[in-house]
Amino acid sequence: TDTTSDPRWLVVNNYTWAKSYLGAPIIVQGETVGFINLDSKQVNYFTPKHKQRLQVFANHAAIAIQNAQLFEQTQRYADDLELRVDLRTTELTQANKELTEQIIKRQQAEEKLAEERNILRTILKSLPDVVYVKNRQSEFMFTNRHEYRADGTQEIMGKTDLDLFEDETFAKKLVDKEQKLMRDGVTRIDEEHFINESGDEQWIIKTKVPLFDDNSEVIGMVGVNQDVTEIKMAERQLQQLLSS
Repeated sequence: TDTTSDPRWLVVNNYTWAKSYLGAPIIVQGETVGFINLDSKQVNYFTPKHKQRLQVFANHAAIAIQNAQLFEQTQRYADDLELRVDLRTTELTQANKELTEQIIKRQQAEEKLAEERNILRTILKSLPDVVYVKNRQSEFMFTNRHEYRADGTQEIMGKTDLDLFEDETFAKKLVDKEQKLMRDGVTRIDEEHFINESGDEQWIIKTKVPLFDDNSEVIGMVGVNQDVTEIKMAERQLQQLLSS
């Protein structure tokens, strides 16, 4: 452009020395982001060759700017990704720490429970009375006497009296009483007097207590058979002495 004859040329701040002007836009992704301007004191100095070279330079500048923008975006994305990874790693570390603490607490609770269970078993096994636990189906779940068998030989765990007694009618009465006790949720105490296999008199007090869960639902029962034969015999002897 000949600035001396082009009406579009405006002189700003006595910028009168420029007689020729050449400009090329810097276009990035279809948007003009700047210009490269050349001025000369000589009229009609710039040729089409200058224009071509300037445009090539402007295009290279556009590519450089675009690459810089892409690099900046990539860097921001990388920084953001690193931050998110750090945050997620911190969350996972904290979650793992909490999970580990929960596992340790659970293990400690299980160990304590096992210890208490062993203590309870030791105490129960040392008792002279027969103690047993049955589930809601009247199946034996625990007994403190290995020798406690319906016929002296059978293993009773997981079995009911129907499995253990030959007299089915007698066994059914026992099971029915237990089921009624668990349905009603009440304690039952009975005293039995009978002649044992040795031909001797024997008295047993049988206490049966319903077993409840945390929701107050009956889940089974605990039974205690206490042999009071010696006490009964002593009472009989005392009565005989007093009456003689």
